[in-house]
Amino acid sequence: MKRLLVLLFAGWFAASLSVFADPSVSATDGGLPPGLLKEYLGKRPSVHLIDPQQLLAEHHRNEFLRVLDAHAADSQVDVHVYLLADGQSPPGEAAVGEFIGRAFAADPPSVLVYYVLGAPELARMHVSPRIGRSVAPGLLAAMLKGCVAVALEQERPNRQLEAFIDMLVVRVCSMERLLDSGKVAAPDALVPRSEDAATSNPEWEQIVAEAKRHALWLAERPWPVFAVLVSLGAIVLLWVSRRLLSTHLFPPIEVRRRLGAPHAADVGVVIAFSNPKLPPAMQREDPGV
Repeated sequence: MKRLLVLLFAGWFAASLSVFADPSVSATDGGLPPGLLKEYLGKRPSVHLIDPQQLLAEHHRNEFLRVLDAHAADSQVDVHVYLLADGQSPPGEAAVGEFIGRAFAADPPSVLVYYVLGAPELARMHVSPRIGRSVAPGLLAAMLKGCVAVALEQERPNRQLEAFIDMLVVRVCSMERLLDSGKVAAPDALVPRSEDAATSNPEWEQIVAEAKRHALWLAERPWPVFAVLVSLGAIVLLWVSRRLLSTHLFPPIEVRRRLGAPHAADVGVVIAFSNPKLPPAMQREDPGV
């Protein structure tokens, strides 16, 4: 009887805790550390890469933040990537659904990704209500599948995350057109139109993502690029000036003297005439000469 009372009291105490628990945190938290639940399911983040466990080195975190911030500056759709450690699982659908409905109901539309560092296949993508009304679930699943496939081609966790974010940014930019059209995208929207055929190729999408990342890198470092361009221009200008101002000297060649030789001109002709008044042709056969 005493044991039964203890069990009943424990159950009542647990129920009371659940009643007064923080409503922003659901029980289906995916096994996240209790002290970090609010970081993953609390309020709308002010940054685009959320790493409360400090899983990334600072320079890697800053690099990924630059890519996501540049995307946010050019796009109407925000992308928020939440990082989890290897061995942790993303929050459950119920917890994330409640979180999105509370924190992401207003614009701008957003895409949330819970990414397990070192295990891209465990990533989960969620969207704000506006995107959910405009884009079919099949398209969202295909977007996530493409990003995971590109990430799995890499071996190192940092490279996997880099490939995942690059591809995610490209896919979100393509999805943004569906929001602008105001139409609900059916699963057949995965079939590209003629003008989008190039971007539907995963290899081409990866090239575009790499080009965008390198362009961002160059934009942040203008002086080295400027120095390289100035050096190349100086080299070309020096080469052209040397070509235009160069003096060509012929090599010295000794030429033998030809005058007075046996085969020279005037051999056998009259060089003196008896009568200067007559033409030379009339005096050539003159026996008196």
